[in-house]
Amino acid sequence: PQLMLTGAAAAVSVPLRITVAKSVADKGTAGAPLFVLARVPGQRGPPLAAKRLDARFPQDVELLSTDAMLSGTGFTAGQEIEVEARIANGGSAISRSGDPFGSVRIKAGQPQRVAIEINQLKP
Repeated sequence: PQLMLTGAAAAVSVPLRITVAKSVADKGTAGAPLFVLARVPGQRGPPLAAKRLDARFPQDVELLSTDAMLSGTGFTAGQEIEVEARIANGGSAISRSGDPFGSVRIKAGQPQRVAIEINQLKP
């Protein structure tokens, strides 16, 4: 059954807990922002939703479908999405080689908090 809403649709939340592995903890530039973004798995292009945050760990984050970069994108409850957390050494949303990151595939709208460990470096 589809849930019909009038006016603004209710935001779909993806609750996250972001941590960083010791192996990459010193690879982030001091003061570099943390970007948390959602995209369709395997798809290039702008993310469905993104947030720019201070890079401190551990950190609980609520990524919302309303954090969409472009109007009308976002994600829906039950949609499979890939969520990436990345320390942006360059300071911008464009990823650079050597940026520490971690990612996880989940279904949007699950109530339980999903852990993402930043444990890899961008090639």
